[in-house]
Amino acid sequence: SVSSILKKFLKKNFMDKNLPDKLAVFDSKLSKAVNESIGIPCVHGDDVTEMMRTIGHQIADIVDAVSEQTNNQAALALAHNMARYKLKFSPDKIDMMIIQAFALMDDLDKELNTYIMRVKEWFGWHFPEMQKIVKDNIAYIKVVKSCKRREAIVEQDLSDILDEDTEKTLKEVAAVSMGSE
Repeated sequence: SVSSILKKFLKKNFMDKNLPDKLAVFDSKLSKAVNESIGIPCVHGDDVTEMMRTIGHQIADIVDAVSEQTNNQAALALAHNMARYKLKFSPDKIDMMIIQAFALMDDLDKELNTYIMRVKEWFGWHFPEMQKIVKDNIAYIKVVKSCKRREAIVEQDLSDILDEDTEKTLKEVAAVSMGSE
């Protein structure tokens, strides 16, 4: 629908002057609304879009009262208003961000567990007893990363990863493990 301010403006500047021309309107919906509610014939399309773009770029040269600085300030203000309009504060948005954060944490936890299970499965072929000795997933991954092979566990210093008893047990079992090479 066309606002009362726009109706008054168009009646005063277009209809009261009995202009025979059609009104060039950028938006097709506005064009239809003006035509239906006021009766002013309107045109829109690619030609009008190009004409509006050209006028916008040359407005400082066409209208003396508009300087390039004023035009840039108006464009910036319009951009800010459009951004503000699109990003209106909504409590639902904050709730959605929190919900999405928790969902992301759950997804990451599932992915991490999947990768840890895979490492345990693959390294389990090589050293199956290690799963029962090193129960903490992070410690398990750190041991695998630092040693890479079961034989290296015996010589490797794991005191920064495991407690003394677990390290001793792991080294004893690694020396006699039934895992494949």
